[in-house]
Amino acid sequence: MARSLLQRLLIAVGLLPTTAGTAECPDPARFQAEVVEVLQRAFPEQAAHPGPDDVIQAGGFAFGLENLRKLVCALPSSDPEERERVIREHFQRGFRSVADLPSGKKFDWVAAREHVVVQLVMEDRAERMNVLRRPLVQGVAVVVVLDMPTAYAYVGEEPPTRWGVSREELFARAIDNLARRTRGEMRSSGDGVERVLFVGELDGYDAARILTPRLRKAAAGLLGDPFRASIPNRDFLVMWARGNTKLAEQAGANARRDFEAQPYPISPLILEVWADGRIAAVPSVAPR
Repeated sequence: MARSLLQRLLIAVGLLPTTAGTAECPDPARFQAEVVEVLQRAFPEQAAHPGPDDVIQAGGFAFGLENLRKLVCALPSSDPEERERVIREHFQRGFRSVADLPSGKKFDWVAAREHVVVQLVMEDRAERMNVLRRPLVQGVAVVVVLDMPTAYAYVGEEPPTRWGVSREELFARAIDNLARRTRGEMRSSGDGVERVLFVGELDGYDAARILTPRLRKAAAGLLGDPFRASIPNRDFLVMWARGNTKLAEQAGANARRDFEAQPYPISPLILEVWADGRIAAVPSVAPR
């Protein structure tokens, strides 16, 4: 029964490099094809094949490739044998992780509740992955992931029922966990009405931190309530005052550029954010 639960989760092994290397850094589509080739050769029994976007379907699970791609890009060279070794060992640990979870412990709410975290994704991506979600603004969905030391999993529609927890409680706990994982403070540039606040922990959750009450209240205290925000990709959150006319002139174009150019895009919209949790798109700068 536990394996049936996990088969509804999208798994990705969480290894992050700490230094930049000189290896060739392939684009996501080319890297996906490279990984499929390696897995079909090294683990033919897993029947690896491409999934949507940066996802590999293998062994009944869907593995995200972002962290593995960062690891390969950080290698000191582009030696094919070394790249294959890294890919093979990465997935060997991943297959072991998803195999061990059902047999190693009862995967219930007690086991999961410390690891659930909210994430923001494009709505159509959430639909293609068929995961638990709720809308934020046009084109953006709030999802929940299980972020564990050796696995990263998007939570599907069925787990809350199996865990005996409501959707509301699950999302609330995931937001609280993200707040607890927020190590640093907002950075600030400028003064008065031209003050701009940045969040940059670069852990894949920066944009999602707009959902945490403590951050919203702190930003509103510095910028006014409501304030404006931009989340073009998941590692970007910038906030500014409504009266900052200088930034308002370029914010829409900047958000659109980053949305189109950066990996893991979320939205080109400019947001209006209130300390009490309301979030809405600003119509005047909505994309055409």
